[in-house]
Amino acid sequence: FEWKGKYYEGLRQEEVKALNPDMFLVILDDLIRVRERLKSDPQWREYDFTLVELAHWRRAEITGVYNLSRLFIPHKEFFLVAREHGVSLLEDLIFNRHKKKIYLSHPITGEDRLFFEGVRRFAETLQQYYAIFDPYMIKDWDMVEAWRKMRNEALMMGKDVPDRINVEIEYADGQRSYELESWDIETAIKNIRAQIIDTDYKIIESCDYVIVYHPREEISAGVMCEMIQAKGMAKFVYVYYPFEPSPFFEWYSTKIFHDEDEMISFLKEIAGKEIVS
Repeated sequence: FEWKGKYYEGLRQEEVKALNPDMFLVILDDLIRVRERLKSDPQWREYDFTLVELAHWRRAEITGVYNLSRLFIPHKEFFLVAREHGVSLLEDLIFNRHKKKIYLSHPITGEDRLFFEGVRRFAETLQQYYAIFDPYMIKDWDMVEAWRKMRNEALMMGKDVPDRINVEIEYADGQRSYELESWDIETAIKNIRAQIIDTDYKIIESCDYVIVYHPREEISAGVMCEMIQAKGMAKFVYVYYPFEPSPFFEWYSTKIFHDEDEMISFLKEIAGKEIVS
């Protein structure tokens, strides 16, 4: 933990080695909700934390725990779990360790609530068989997208960015709206964007498969990058894409399904089985 320019360690490396844990888990939340909780905490509410401070602290914590997991040979399992997943994913990781882990890759930019409901329905059909990581459960993306839209509108109209920006986030317990100061987002935005990529890639590293749910024809740049990263890590990439794929999209896929039910049946069949490439 970093405070007033000094880094504090709860446990030294030799103490962690002596404990010899089964795995390392980091539970994380979006920066806006973290700050809201700090404001209501008697110990921290007197401090006016900026987004860039919180982003820096979170990155340091994730990197620190990840590095601890790499002290061991072979490396210990390391998982990043979004608070928004609830307890079900934690239960699978801790008590149902026979379940294979999958990273659910899907478009995010420009999609509406109806699309994400479809993503969740798809995930629910597989939850009995797999421990599922959905990157959109880390809601920083909504803030990044709100900033991007506002910034682009200002550039197109030749105007300055407004002083305040409204960010709406859909949580499992309902939608919430936050009004943020533009300077606060602007100073943190590069850090937050980099963390989104780094976090997603670390989750992919911890998973057995990448499952791509891509029902629209226009290929998502983020999905494509995740597929490339997964193949570079020798992960299996199974894709639902009901259109004729481009050569590049096909190249980074282990198998493409044009029918959603066919893909679900295949994934249920291979659950718990060892796949040989």
